[in-house]
Amino acid sequence: MSEIYIASDRTVPAPAIEPLHNGVIHYQDMLDGKGVLVINPYKGMAPGQEIRWKIRGDGTLYGFIDVTEVKQYTARLSARVFSIHEVTASYVVTLAGEPILDSSDVTYRVQGYPTK
Repeated sequence: MSEIYIASDRTVPAPAIEPLHNGVIHYQDMLDGKGVLVINPYKGMAPGQEIRWKIRGDGTLYGFIDVTEVKQYTARLSARVFSIHEVTASYVVTLAGEPILDSSDVTYRVQGYPTK
């Protein structure tokens, strides 16, 4: 088994999911690619890094963003993962394939999701 340790001083702010209504996600807002993950510039952001994000809810949604400049990045989201009462989003920043920064987790309640 191999391990990767990222010290707590290498933690970056959590991502955000939009649109939000008083901190709550409305499932209808996630349909048709209207929902987005937002990653704001963080200390140490630099071209050449890769942001590997994930959202855990009804399954797990993964994606990545190549950092080309210091700016806000967004990613369109699939509604499938929001078919549950809450979701948690986070990301890891890598450089040359090695993790260098880790975000805090953020958890959102989801309202209006379809029942199975």
